Amino acid sequence: MSPDLTIPNTSSTPSRPGRWIVTEFGKPEVLKWESWDPMSELSGDDVLVRVITAGISGADNLQRAGGFPDPRVSKPGFTPGYEIVGEVLAFGESFDYIRSLGIEPIDRHAPNLVEQVHNLTNGQGVDVAYDCVCSEESVKNFLAATKADTGRLFGFGMMGEIADDGGGMREDAHHVFRKRLQKPRTSFFGLNHSFWKKEEGLAEFYDIVEKVRSGELDPVIARLLPLSKAVEAHQLLIDGAKVKGKMVFIVAAELAATVPLSGG
Repeated sequence: MSPDLTIPNTSSTPSRPGRWIVTEFGKPEVLKWESWDPMSELSGDDVLVRVITAGISGADNLQRAGGFPDPRVSKPGFTPGYEIVGEVLAFGESFDYIRSLGIEPIDRHAPNLVEQVHNLTNGQGVDVAYDCVCSEESVKNFLAATKADTGRLFGFGMMGEIADDGGGMREDAHHVFRKRLQKPRTSFFGLNHSFWKKEEGLAEFYDIVEKVRSGELDPVIARLLPLSKAVEAHQLLIDGAKVKGKMVFIVAAELAATVPLSGG
């Protein structure tokens, strides 16, 4: 669950993610360790901070005893304290930018993915679904989210077949596509090398470039990395949840400085 930590945990803190909870107002014995996955509650404008050190003060005593005048600690079930030094590990997901493009985001990991899509389309489903995971489950769900009999599914990747550690493929790509993508309603989408030599291919490319230059298209750049950080970049690719946007290598730093790029 946890994102990689810049500073290793050298304290005797429980190794699993969690927090101390005041189970009832009273003596120190009312403090109980509770396992907790903070990523499961990270959303919107939330920020996940890994605590490196935390202050202990009289306020903690008051909170545990039930005498601290703050509605957030007026009932048991909270974590006492408010003085910390830490590092930001992750940000919540804000879909404002996506919605500004006329797109309604859904959670593909949710068990009711098909229901989500049907609720947004008056029960009909979408005309076309694009799947970059191409796992057995994702192909089944994405196709079920399209219109009955006429909906199409295009696979354009197979992230679901990459080993968890990024060390290889679980199955041969051609075998997976043959097994999962069955015509006429499912097929593989890709551009061959000759596309860019065609007049319509170049026209579409220049149209995209002009939209970026004018600001009509504003790509989200999550990280700018020097070329020497290739290994780190690929580690981030393995856990895509850590990257919200595009990663870009800076190769010619002086030239890149003249271009309005921004990223972490």
